[in-house]
Amino acid sequence: MKTALPTARYRGSLAVALIAAFSTLVSGCALTTAPTRTSPQGVTPEMSSVGHIHGLAVDDTDATLYLAAHGGVFTIPLDVTGDAATMNSLTAPIAGRAQDTMGFAYLDGTMYGSGHPDPLNPEGNPPDLGLMVSTDRAQSWQSVSLSGEVDFHDIAVARAQDGAVVLHGFSATTGSILTSYDTGQTWAEGATLAARDLAMAADDSTSLFATTEAGLVVSIDGGTTFADIPGAPSLYLVDSLNDSSGGLIGVDIAGKIWSNTTGAWQNTGTITGSAEALTYSAASNLLVVADGIGISVSVDQGASWRTVLLR
Repeated sequence: MKTALPTARYRGSLAVALIAAFSTLVSGCALTTAPTRTSPQGVTPEMSSVGHIHGLAVDDTDATLYLAAHGGVFTIPLDVTGDAATMNSLTAPIAGRAQDTMGFAYLDGTMYGSGHPDPLNPEGNPPDLGLMVSTDRAQSWQSVSLSGEVDFHDIAVARAQDGAVVLHGFSATTGSILTSYDTGQTWAEGATLAARDLAMAADDSTSLFATTEAGLVVSIDGGTTFADIPGAPSLYLVDSLNDSSGGLIGVDIAGKIWSNTTGAWQNTGTITGSAEALTYSAASNLLVVADGIGISVSVDQGASWRTVLLR
Protein backbone atom coordinates (compact mmCIF):
# COMPACT_ATOMS: atom_id res chain seq x y z
CA MET A 1 0.00 0.00 0.00
CA LYS A 2 0.99 3.64 -0.33
CA THR A 3 0.53 6.36 2.25
CA ALA A 4 1.31 10.02 2.59
CA LEU A 5 4.98 10.69 3.26
CA PRO A 6 5.72 9.79 6.89
CA THR A 7 7.30 12.22 9.31
CA ALA A 8 8.95 9.67 11.61
CA ARG A 9 12.67 10.10 12.25
CA TYR A 10 15.00 7.47 10.86
CA ARG A 11 18.60 6.92 9.81
CA GLY A 12 20.13 9.48 7.44
CA SER A 13 19.66 8.53 3.80
CA LEU A 14 18.28 10.01 0.63
CA ALA A 15 14.80 9.31 1.94
CA VAL A 16 15.41 11.98 4.59
CA ALA A 17 16.53 14.49 1.99
CA LEU A 18 13.62 13.69 -0.30
CA ILE A 19 11.03 14.00 2.42
CA ALA A 20 12.58 17.25 3.63
CA ALA A 21 12.81 18.65 0.12
CA PHE A 22 9.20 17.87 -0.69
CA SER A 23 7.57 18.22 2.74
CA THR A 24 5.77 21.38 1.69
CA LEU A 25 4.16 19.44 -1.14
CA VAL A 26 2.74 16.67 0.96
CA SER A 27 1.93 18.18 4.38
CA GLY A 28 39.57 6.83 -12.70
CA CYS A 29 38.92 6.26 -16.45
CA ALA A 30 38.82 8.68 -19.37
CA LEU A 31 35.82 7.75 -21.47
CA THR A 32 34.81 9.02 -24.87
CA THR A 33 31.57 10.96 -24.80
CA ALA A 34 28.96 8.97 -26.69
CA PRO A 35 25.42 9.95 -25.82
CA THR A 36 24.09 7.98 -28.79
CA ARG A 37 25.48 4.50 -29.43
CA THR A 38 24.55 2.08 -32.18
CA SER A 39 25.26 -1.60 -32.77
CA PRO A 40 28.26 -2.20 -35.05
CA GLN A 41 27.46 -3.43 -38.54
CA GLY A 42 27.00 -7.19 -38.54
CA VAL A 43 26.25 -7.44 -34.83
CA THR A 44 22.70 -8.61 -34.20
CA PRO A 45 20.87 -8.07 -30.91
CA GLU A 46 20.92 -11.71 -29.87
CA MET A 47 21.67 -12.97 -26.42
CA SER A 48 23.55 -16.22 -27.15
CA SER A 49 23.13 -18.56 -24.18
CA VAL A 50 22.75 -15.61 -21.81
CA GLY A 51 19.11 -14.72 -22.46
CA HIS A 52 17.46 -11.77 -20.80
CA ILE A 53 19.68 -10.08 -18.20
CA HIS A 54 17.88 -9.76 -14.87
CA GLY A 55 20.62 -8.34 -12.63
CA LEU A 56 24.19 -7.05 -12.48
CA ALA A 57 26.81 -6.90 -9.74
CA VAL A 58 30.37 -5.60 -9.57
CA ASP A 59 33.02 -7.23 -7.40
CA ASP A 60 35.58 -4.49 -6.85
CA THR A 61 38.11 -6.84 -5.28
CA ASP A 62 39.00 -8.30 -8.67
CA ALA A 63 37.20 -6.02 -11.17
CA THR A 64 34.67 -8.67 -12.14
CA LEU A 65 31.16 -8.12 -13.45
CA TYR A 66 28.46 -10.70 -12.77
CA LEU A 67 25.42 -11.05 -15.02
CA ALA A 68 22.38 -12.80 -13.60
CA ALA A 69 20.38 -13.92 -16.60
CA HIS A 70 17.79 -16.28 -18.00
CA GLY A 71 20.58 -18.72 -18.82
CA GLY A 72 22.38 -18.61 -15.47
CA VAL A 73 25.02 -16.39 -13.88
CA PHE A 74 27.86 -15.28 -16.15
CA THR A 75 31.06 -13.38 -15.46
CA ILE A 76 33.27 -11.10 -17.51
CA PRO A 77 36.44 -9.18 -16.61
CA LEU A 78 35.49 -5.55 -16.13
CA ASP A 79 38.04 -4.08 -18.54
CA VAL A 80 36.97 -0.49 -19.12
CA THR A 81 39.90 0.27 -21.44
CA GLY A 82 40.08 -2.70 -23.83
CA ASP A 83 37.91 -3.79 -26.73
CA ALA A 84 34.40 -5.01 -26.04
CA ALA A 85 33.67 -8.72 -25.99
CA THR A 86 30.47 -10.12 -27.51
CA MET A 87 27.55 -12.00 -26.01
CA ASN A 88 28.46 -15.00 -28.16
CA SER A 89 31.75 -15.24 -26.28
CA LEU A 90 29.81 -16.14 -23.13
CA THR A 91 29.39 -19.76 -24.07
CA ALA A 92 28.40 -21.14 -20.67
CA PRO A 93 27.26 -19.89 -17.28
CA ILE A 94 29.40 -20.29 -14.17
CA ALA A 95 29.74 -23.99 -13.25
CA GLY A 96 27.43 -24.83 -16.15
CA ARG A 97 24.42 -24.00 -13.99
CA ALA A 98 21.78 -22.52 -16.30
CA GLN A 99 19.10 -21.72 -13.75
CA ASP A 100 16.91 -18.76 -14.66
CA THR A 101 18.27 -16.30 -12.10
CA MET A 102 15.49 -13.76 -11.70
CA GLY A 103 16.09 -11.93 -8.43
CA PHE A 104 19.78 -11.23 -7.79
CA ALA A 105 21.76 -9.24 -5.24
CA TYR A 106 25.38 -9.21 -4.07
CA LEU A 107 26.79 -8.10 -0.74
CA ASP A 108 30.20 -8.71 0.83
CA GLY A 109 31.03 -11.69 -1.36
CA THR A 110 27.67 -13.43 -1.00
CA MET A 111 25.17 -13.75 -3.84
CA TYR A 112 21.44 -13.90 -3.19
CA GLY A 113 19.27 -15.30 -5.95
CA SER A 114 15.89 -16.65 -6.92
CA GLY A 115 14.18 -17.90 -10.05
CA HIS A 116 13.71 -21.25 -11.73
CA PRO A 117 15.87 -24.38 -12.07
CA ASP A 118 18.07 -25.30 -15.02
CA PRO A 119 15.62 -26.97 -17.46
CA LEU A 120 18.31 -29.48 -18.48
CA ASN A 121 19.29 -30.29 -14.91
CA PRO A 122 16.36 -29.61 -12.57
CA GLU A 123 17.85 -31.82 -9.81
CA GLY A 124 14.40 -32.35 -8.34
CA ASN A 125 14.00 -28.63 -7.65
CA PRO A 126 10.50 -27.11 -7.68
CA PRO A 127 9.58 -24.56 -10.37
CA ASP A 128 10.14 -21.66 -7.95
CA LEU A 129 13.48 -21.71 -6.15
CA GLY A 130 12.67 -19.34 -3.28
CA LEU A 131 15.82 -17.75 -1.82
CA MET A 132 19.20 -19.24 -2.67
CA VAL A 133 22.67 -18.09 -1.64
CA SER A 134 26.13 -18.64 -3.06
CA THR A 135 29.32 -17.95 -1.14
CA ASP A 136 31.63 -19.17 -3.91
CA ARG A 137 30.69 -16.79 -6.71
CA ALA A 138 27.94 -18.92 -8.26
CA GLN A 139 29.95 -22.13 -8.38
CA SER A 140 27.28 -23.62 -6.14
CA TRP A 141 23.99 -22.51 -4.62
CA GLN A 142 22.27 -23.48 -1.39
CA SER A 143 18.54 -23.23 -0.79
CA VAL A 144 17.75 -21.03 2.22
CA SER A 145 13.98 -20.70 2.35
CA LEU A 146 10.67 -20.54 0.46
CA SER A 147 11.67 -23.23 -2.05
CA GLY A 148 8.59 -24.15 -4.06
CA GLU A 149 6.71 -21.19 -2.63
CA VAL A 150 8.13 -17.93 -3.97
CA ASP A 151 9.69 -16.59 -7.15
CA PHE A 152 11.51 -13.37 -6.27
CA HIS A 153 11.74 -11.14 -9.34
CA ASP A 154 13.94 -8.69 -7.47
CA ILE A 155 16.00 -8.74 -4.28
CA ALA A 156 17.63 -5.93 -2.30
CA VAL A 157 20.14 -6.58 0.47
CA ALA A 158 21.86 -4.40 3.08
CA ARG A 159 23.46 -4.58 6.50
CA ALA A 160 21.67 -3.20 9.52
CA GLN A 161 23.56 -1.16 12.10
CA ASP A 162 23.93 -4.28 14.25
CA GLY A 163 25.53 -6.15 11.34
CA ALA A 164 22.52 -8.31 10.51
CA VAL A 165 21.75 -8.94 6.85
CA VAL A 166 18.39 -7.49 5.83
CA LEU A 167 16.68 -8.74 2.68
CA HIS A 168 13.70 -7.40 0.78
CA GLY A 169 12.23 -9.27 -2.16
CA PHE A 170 9.44 -8.67 -4.61
CA SER A 171 7.47 -11.91 -4.81
CA ALA A 172 5.98 -12.42 -8.26
CA THR A 173 4.00 -15.25 -6.67
CA THR A 174 2.07 -13.01 -4.29
CA GLY A 175 2.68 -9.56 -5.80
CA SER A 176 3.98 -8.31 -2.48
CA ILE A 177 7.16 -7.24 -0.70
CA LEU A 178 8.66 -9.84 1.64
CA THR A 179 11.20 -8.83 4.29
CA SER A 180 13.72 -10.85 6.27
CA TYR A 181 15.90 -9.65 9.13
CA ASP A 182 17.77 -12.94 9.59
CA THR A 183 19.54 -13.53 6.25
CA GLY A 184 16.46 -15.04 4.67
CA GLN A 185 15.61 -17.67 7.25
CA THR A 186 12.19 -16.19 8.02
CA TRP A 187 10.05 -13.66 6.19
CA ALA A 188 7.27 -11.17 6.87
CA GLU A 189 4.85 -10.12 4.16
CA GLY A 190 4.52 -6.39 3.57
CA ALA A 191 2.79 -4.17 1.05
CA THR A 192 1.18 -5.39 -2.14
CA LEU A 193 3.17 -3.51 -4.73
CA ALA A 194 3.82 -3.99 -8.45
CA ALA A 195 7.54 -3.29 -8.05
CA ARG A 196 9.93 -3.43 -10.97
CA ASP A 197 13.14 -2.75 -9.07
CA LEU A 198 14.20 -2.47 -5.42
CA ALA A 199 17.18 -0.63 -3.93
CA MET A 200 18.81 -0.01 -0.57
CA ALA A 201 22.16 1.47 0.37
CA ALA A 202 24.54 -1.34 1.32
CA ASP A 203 24.96 0.08 4.82
CA ASP A 204 21.46 1.48 5.33
CA SER A 205 18.67 -1.04 5.73
CA THR A 206 16.14 1.51 6.95
CA SER A 207 15.05 2.94 3.59
CA LEU A 208 13.74 0.74 0.78
CA PHE A 209 13.15 2.31 -2.63
CA ALA A 210 11.01 0.75 -5.35
CA THR A 211 10.19 1.64 -8.93
CA THR A 212 6.58 1.19 -10.01
CA GLU A 213 4.41 2.20 -12.95
CA ALA A 214 3.09 5.01 -10.76
CA GLY A 215 6.58 6.32 -9.97
CA LEU A 216 9.37 6.01 -7.42
CA VAL A 217 8.26 5.15 -3.88
CA VAL A 218 10.02 4.72 -0.54
CA SER A 219 9.37 2.66 2.59
CA ILE A 220 10.87 3.32 6.02
CA ASP A 221 8.97 0.59 7.85
CA GLY A 222 10.44 -2.54 6.32
CA GLY A 223 8.26 -2.62 3.22
CA THR A 224 4.97 -2.51 5.12
CA THR A 225 3.90 0.80 3.57
CA PHE A 226 5.28 2.93 0.75
CA ALA A 227 5.10 6.67 0.11
CA ASP A 228 5.17 8.48 -3.21
CA ILE A 229 8.16 10.75 -3.81
CA PRO A 230 6.74 13.87 -5.47
CA GLY A 231 8.92 15.33 -8.20
CA ALA A 232 10.91 12.15 -8.79
CA PRO A 233 11.28 10.98 -12.40
CA SER A 234 9.44 7.82 -13.40
CA LEU A 235 12.42 5.54 -12.96
CA TYR A 236 12.39 2.04 -14.41
CA LEU A 237 15.53 0.86 -12.60
CA VAL A 238 17.21 2.36 -9.54
CA ASP A 239 20.26 1.80 -7.35
CA SER A 240 21.93 3.47 -4.40
CA LEU A 241 25.01 5.63 -4.90
CA ASN A 242 26.20 4.28 -1.53
CA ASP A 243 27.80 7.60 -0.65
CA SER A 244 27.57 9.93 2.32
CA SER A 245 24.62 11.74 0.75
CA GLY A 246 22.58 8.56 0.52
CA GLY A 247 21.96 9.36 -3.14
CA LEU A 248 20.16 7.41 -5.84
CA ILE A 249 20.81 6.82 -9.52
CA GLY A 250 18.47 5.27 -12.06
CA VAL A 251 17.13 5.15 -15.59
CA ASP A 252 13.64 5.99 -16.80
CA ILE A 253 11.64 4.29 -19.55
CA ALA A 254 12.92 6.82 -22.10
CA GLY A 255 16.53 5.85 -21.40
CA LYS A 256 17.48 8.96 -19.43
CA ILE A 257 19.85 8.56 -16.48
CA TRP A 258 18.86 10.47 -13.34
CA SER A 259 20.77 11.02 -10.11
CA ASN A 260 19.86 12.63 -6.82
CA THR A 261 22.25 13.49 -4.02
CA THR A 262 20.61 16.53 -2.43
CA GLY A 263 16.89 16.04 -3.02
CA ALA A 264 17.10 17.59 -6.50
CA TRP A 265 17.07 15.26 -9.52
CA GLN A 266 19.49 15.79 -12.39
CA ASN A 267 19.47 14.20 -15.85
CA THR A 268 23.09 13.11 -16.18
CA GLY A 269 23.06 11.01 -19.37
CA THR A 270 21.22 8.59 -21.64
CA ILE A 271 21.36 4.97 -22.75
CA THR A 272 20.46 3.30 -26.04
CA GLY A 273 17.25 1.32 -26.23
CA SER A 274 15.49 -0.22 -23.27
CA ALA A 275 17.29 -0.89 -19.99
CA GLU A 276 17.32 -4.47 -18.71
CA ALA A 277 19.50 -4.14 -15.62
CA LEU A 278 21.49 -1.49 -13.76
CA THR A 279 23.99 -1.42 -10.92
CA TYR A 280 26.29 1.15 -9.38
CA SER A 281 29.61 0.49 -7.64
CA ALA A 282 30.61 3.25 -5.26
CA ALA A 283 34.10 1.85 -4.75
CA SER A 284 34.96 2.28 -8.42
CA ASN A 285 32.46 5.07 -9.16
CA LEU A 286 31.11 2.84 -11.91
CA LEU A 287 27.60 2.78 -13.36
CA VAL A 288 26.84 -0.40 -15.31
CA VAL A 289 23.81 -0.78 -17.56
CA ALA A 290 22.50 -3.57 -19.77
CA ASP A 291 20.63 -1.97 -22.67
CA GLY A 292 20.04 -2.22 -26.41
CA ILE A 293 23.77 -2.17 -27.15
CA GLY A 294 24.88 -4.72 -24.58
CA ILE A 295 26.70 -3.98 -21.33
CA SER A 296 28.16 -0.50 -20.95
CA VAL A 297 29.94 1.31 -18.13
CA SER A 298 30.21 4.96 -17.14
CA VAL A 299 32.33 6.79 -14.57
CA ASP A 300 30.42 10.07 -14.95
CA GLN A 301 26.86 8.94 -14.21
CA GLY A 302 25.95 8.33 -17.83
CA ALA A 303 27.42 11.39 -19.53
CA SER A 304 29.82 9.11 -21.43
CA TRP A 305 29.98 5.37 -21.91
CA ARG A 306 32.29 2.53 -22.82
CA THR A 307 30.74 -0.70 -24.05
CA VAL A 308 32.36 -3.79 -22.51
CA LEU A 309 30.03 -6.45 -23.94
CA LEU A 310 28.20 -6.26 -27.27
CA ARG A 311 25.02 -8.11 -28.13
